[in-house]
Amino acid sequence: MDALIDEHLRASEAIARNDPGAGALHFCHVSRATYHLAGVEGWPNAIAAFEESELASLFRRDPLTRWSAERPRGYPGDAGLLDLIYDHVDSNRSAVESAGDSIAAAVNAVTWNAPEPAAVRWRRAHIAEEMARRFAQRPDTSVLSVASGHCRELELIDLDEHEPIWLVDQDEDSLAEAKRSYGDLVEPHHLNISSLLRDSLRDERFDLIYSLGLFDYLDDRAARLLLSSLQKSVATGGELIVANFAPWPVSIGYMESAMRWKLIYRTELDLRRIWEATPLADHFSLRTYRDPAGTVVYLAANRRN
Repeated sequence: MDALIDEHLRASEAIARNDPGAGALHFCHVSRATYHLAGVEGWPNAIAAFEESELASLFRRDPLTRWSAERPRGYPGDAGLLDLIYDHVDSNRSAVESAGDSIAAAVNAVTWNAPEPAAVRWRRAHIAEEMARRFAQRPDTSVLSVASGHCRELELIDLDEHEPIWLVDQDEDSLAEAKRSYGDLVEPHHLNISSLLRDSLRDERFDLIYSLGLFDYLDDRAARLLLSSLQKSVATGGELIVANFAPWPVSIGYMESAMRWKLIYRTELDLRRIWEATPLADHFSLRTYRDPAGTVVYLAANRRN
């Protein structure tokens, strides 16, 4: 297996020396194969070998890869990374231009257009459409975003009239940025997962509760406990929507090595199994679906009573 890992790395390095973008694309494909072939025991060895290769420093010249790998806010997948993925106010393009680096630009053309960032952008647009539809029917619709980050989905809808959207996040900097961007349109609440599990929402009820990226980092027990807590806050006729990356992304090898971005992947069956173990599961009608590319799984639960 070590010989195969070395062979894959050497092949990607050889390509990247002449064409960094082609090298990044090649590495995405071969590292996915390595991930599956190496298995749980061998994959850490593959990551260690990558860190010692010239590819690590080369790929991290890309602002998107570097931000993810360096984790400037201390945890993976933060709102700053999502802003780059969204290219919020041209943040990704500006970062590449500021680098003044043809290698960074070539690698970024691969990473930014990869299926996983595309799925993150679809996820944002999808929940924005869900909110817009509800606000059009009833401007006083109450909404809660769990692990909201900067809540950039708000930029995709008309926000002239609606109740302030509750934002819950453990990152005070993210909440401050959301408040700076959207003012009275949002109501930030600084809460971590432990607080949510202690029913910190108390008697609040919402017509829509959604969480787009959090479940990618929760083990089954934490996911079940959080769903159990959020169920209590869904109003009758309301809906709870959560998203979770599906196994196995095209770029999983690149994500876990170059980007140091490791997720917990789930199928529709996995999410349904967790849901069915919650105390109020029978009070909801349930559906699961995926984005058009099949990269992210969604669980949507409508409360009947």
